[in-house]
Amino acid sequence: MLDVVAKKPPTDREAKHHVSLASGLHKNRQLKDETLTSVIELASEVIGNRDEAMRWLGTPVRGLNYATPISLLGTKEGAMRVTTFSAKWNMAFGSE
Repeated sequence: MLDVVAKKPPTDREAKHHVSLASGLHKNRQLKDETLTSVIELASEVIGNRDEAMRWLGTPVRGLNYATPISLLGTKEGAMRVTTFSAKWNMAFGSE
């Protein structure tokens, strides 16, 4: 038989903490979504094709120490590396 333990409702302080955590996670997710969107746009501009840019995100890149760009986007530092690499590539090889 399954024992059911009644949980006490969270205190106001606990509830505020949970809301704060959820808000922080939402903001972090929103930032990651915005970063991914901007990297896709930049890569599409550099490569000239969105489908190829999407493929590039999953391809090991020599200039990123053979990491895939998508694997680096989970951190601010990694996202900066990908963005910087893409911008330099665009300056060197991008269309006019």
